[in-house]
Amino acid sequence: MTDYSSKALNKPFKSPIKGKKYTIVIMDKGKRRVIHFGSSAQGQFKDKIGLYSSMDNNDPKRKKAFYDRFGGKTNDKTSPLYYSQRFLW
Repeated sequence: MTDYSSKALNKPFKSPIKGKKYTIVIMDKGKRRVIHFGSSAQGQFKDKIGLYSSMDNNDPKRKKAFYDRFGGKTNDKTSPLYYSQRFLW
């Protein structure tokens, strides 16, 4: 298990988990929470962090399909979907 206690809050970094692009550490109800997001096997609209920018597709149809598939936008900051939408789509 990886120790995330030294990682900065709200700053995404490359995920050590196989199959995930990024990890972010947030505060949730007074505790540090680790969220892994983004499939490393799939492309994205625009990688705002930049480590996977070679997988950018910049295709509005794929962006729309992503939002349709996951039920639109979310404001739940404890959800991996929120961070995928914020940093990848």
